[in-house]
Amino acid sequence: MTELEELTKERARIADRIWELNRRDNRLRNVEAIGKCYRYKNSYGGNGSWWLYIKVTGIDDEGNLLTLNFQTDAFGGIEIKPRCSAWSITGGKHEEISSDDFDAAWAAVRLDVLSISA
Repeated sequence: MTELEELTKERARIADRIWELNRRDNRLRNVEAIGKCYRYKNSYGGNGSWWLYIKVTGIDDEGNLLTLNFQTDAFGGIEIKPRCSAWSITGGKHEEISSDDFDAAWAAVRLDVLSISA
């Protein structure tokens, strides 16, 4: 085996170990987020913005967050995603909110959906 082949094999082994450690750490961090609720100021880049609501419902086998997401955009479009997957919810852009606030927004969007007539 050439030196290049050996180094390439070693690099792959290291990359696999880094991925394994990242996944473990992410899982440990994400377990603590189960049940928490967030909102995120969303927009299409113009002047209109709205809240995207997120509730962490669990984690998958990889340690990723499983979430319920919903939003009503600036044009009244309603989007509900009952099972999303995310690596994490970090950074200053997601604002943690109470379950009561999430539940009130969820109840309001459900009423909006029920009021739609074809």
